[in-house]
Order: sequence, then C-alpha cells, then structure tokens
Amino acid sequence: MSGSSGISRRRFLALGAIASGSALFAACSQQPAAPTTPEAPKVVTQVVEKQSTVVVTQVVQQQVVVTATPAPQVAGTLDAWTFPLTADDQTNLWKPLMGKFQQQYSKINPKVEVLPWSGRREKMLAAFAAGAPPDVAYINSDSISLFGSQNVLQDMSSMLPQEVWADMPESVTKSGITWKGKKLFVPTGLYGDSALANTNLLGELGYKPDTTTFTWQDILDIGAKAKPKSLFATSVSTVNWESFVQTVWQAGGNIFSDDVTKVQLDQQPAHDALTFWVSLFQGGFVPKEGALGSEQEGSVAAVDYFYTNKQVVSGLADAVYTTQTVKQAPNLKFSILTPLKNKQQLGLSNSDGWGIFNKSKNTDATVTWVDFLMEPQNLGFYCSVAGEDPSRNAAQAFWIADPNAKNFTTITRPFWHTNQDANYFWQEAKTTTAPHFQAAVLGKAPVEQALADATKELQKIVDAFWAKLK
Repeated sequence: MSGSSGISRRRFLALGAIASGSALFAACSQQPAAPTTPEAPKVVTQVVEKQSTVVVTQVVQQQVVVTATPAPQVAGTLDAWTFPLTADDQTNLWKPLMGKFQQQYSKINPKVEVLPWSGRREKMLAAFAAGAPPDVAYINSDSISLFGSQNVLQDMSSMLPQEVWADMPESVTKSGITWKGKKLFVPTGLYGDSALANTNLLGELGYKPDTTTFTWQDILDIGAKAKPKSLFATSVSTVNWESFVQTVWQAGGNIFSDDVTKVQLDQQPAHDALTFWVSLFQGGFVPKEGALGSEQEGSVAAVDYFYTNKQVVSGLADAVYTTQTVKQAPNLKFSILTPLKNKQQLGLSNSDGWGIFNKSKNTDATVTWVDFLMEPQNLGFYCSVAGEDPSRNAAQAFWIADPNAKNFTTITRPFWHTNQDANYFWQEAKTTTAPHFQAAVLGKAPVEQALADATKELQKIVDAFWAKLK
C-alpha cells in the first residue's frame, strides 16, 4: 500500500500546537522516571590507574576497592548541524534543551545550527571533504550506505553507555544504523508504517468494525465487495519504494542479499509482492492514478479517497496520517490497523539521530552532548517537540503526543522492522523500479519481465557502487 498523502519517511507534530519549551519541559518532567540502582563499588585485587582521575584505595578483606574523585569536566566548543523539525527549532527545541545542558556542563559550548533540508547530505559530504565538518549532525537511516562507504562518521558502538543501545528495538541497533558492523549514529526517533480503516465502511461490507488485522487475501476480498458500491479497498503507489519493500518482507523475502551485493527482485517474494499489486490494480480495487512511473507524474496532489469515504483502508500511513485524518475528515470514524499479514506481518520502520564525524574537533565534548540528549527525560522532550516516537523505551514515559498519533505507535511499533532494504540504495531503487512496476500493474508487461528488467538495472547500480570501494 502507499501513503495516501504521497509523503514518506515523515514525522508527526506530536502536539496540536507547539507549547513553549519551558512549559513542555515542565510537563515532561512530571512523568515518572524509571528507578535506577546505584552502581556497586568496583572490587579489584590491585590498584588500577585511571586517566585524569585521582585514585583512592581502601583495603577490604585483602581486596582493594577503587573509588575516585570526579574527572575534570570536559570542556570546549562543538558544532552541531540539524534541520528544521518545527516552525522555530531554536525557540521551541534548542533554547530549553541547551539551557538545561549548560546548567550541567558549563564548560561545554554547543553551537547548534539549523540548516535547510535541501541538499543536506551533499552539504555534509562537502564539508567533510574540505576538512571542516561539524562535530555532530542529524542523520537519517537512508544515509548509511552513502556516509559509511566514504568513512564520514565514527563508530558510536562504545561511545555511549550500553544501556542506551539495549533500550532500543533490536532490529534498529543491529541493522538499521550499521555499516559493516559499526553503529554510525544513535537514533533519537523512530517512525513506522501501517494503515487506518474506515469503520463505517467495514461494517457496511460485513466486517467487524473493530477488526485490526487483515491479510493480503482479506484486502482482495474487501476489494471485490467494495467495487460494486463504487468503493476502493485501499490505494497503492508504484513510485513508493517504502511500500514495496515492506510488501516483499510480508511475502517472506528481502530486496537485497544480507551483504547488499545482490538484488533479489527476481526471486519469489518480490514476484508475490508485485503480483499482489497487479491484482489490486487489475481488479479495480485501488485508484488507477497510483500507477506512477516517476515522482514527477505524481507531483499533482491526487484525491485522497480515504478522506472522502470512498476507500475502506487507507494507503500506507504513519502516525502523522492519524492527525491529518482528524483535521481533513473530522466525521470519519477510523481504527488503527496492524501491518498487513501474509507469510510475515511486518511494517517498515526508519530512524534518525546523531552521528559524530570522523574529523570532529572535539569528540569528548560531543559525546557528552549526545549522551545528554539521549537521557530519557531529555529525549522525551526532544521527541515531544520534534514529533517523533522516542527510540528509547525509557523515554516513552516522558513523551507527550497527540493521542491518535501515540496510539498509532503503540499498536504498530511491535511490528516495525528494518534491515538493509531500508537503508541501502533507497533513492536509486525507487527511481529504477517505478517504471517497471507501472508497466506491470497496467498490464503492459508480465510480472516476470518487469522484475527481470528492474533487477538488471538495479544490479548495475549496486555493482558500480561496490566496485568503487575496491
């Protein structure tokens, strides 16, 4: 399925209107923090010298307990690049956060610069090549292969406490942010996909309005029942790579091999996924304007039939779509669905967060800054303002969000998944495959031929990419 609004990899404004930073920080602070257990003194059999630490020893039962005075506070300036998440990030987000930070770390001077989204990756690469990158920047998971192949970012695996990594979904920390085993950034927010259902239309078609899970076959059956009533079952966009990736996952496969050297569009799961799409289009169960060969073809906003009560299940949706639905169709009664179920039941999830550059001028201060941002209360505040689902489980207690958006993440998050398909060759795959998918769903090419042609083109891109790294 495809996002009805045509926007993918989005985030949602967690609040209807951004509250002042201080007020929201106060609200987040009222949430209960997870209890912590003081760390027991470390018992060793000899005195261990620690860098920048005055070591004091105490003999206890012929062993040595090491205690220490605090190390000198890290100091210096750091440059952080980020990109707009609200109408005024400096006021809404960074002024309150950095005010709190400097109360704790008065000797560190963070300079947070909010830059335009346009050309962000190219701008960071150019700065790195010139030897003058920021110390840290906001990174999306779709930059993993680009930045990893050019050795732009440091491995953050051991920079942050292990409790931070252990407090996130395993698929994210194992494959969603890694390049050759290195964690290139620490995620702050997650966002994933599923769909909504028009409960009134479900009832009219004989389904229980509170049904939350549908299979591929269910969607086809809904289409057959909906078509005589001039209704659509759902919507699909052939230019939406996000949608196709998770459809292949639901068919039990992956787009790329585990080592990301082989394109697997000519294998059975991809065949099943595209055949499902063809059945939807050929049956008249989805709007035909979703058969796009390029993003340019879909540049003119199409009618959202879900909003107009002409579509039973929305296209691919994320949390922001729940908020948009309430605004655009206030009388529409909807339920939040789990991802479609076939051989597997998975929804694609992506992340964004902070990556530290290899040419950072002050890595120690930068790590301190990132560690501060990842503390549960601070992360909860950040995501409340930025409109993201906090990556850390412990931050959920401090997250203030639109109830529908928050409910969406609660229901769908257990099914969110990510791997190499979500992080490698995203833009290249989208532009390469769309014309072939369009040909298939319009009946101008057999599924086998469409996938064979798409595989051949995309494999050339993958081979060229790896060849440059040898």
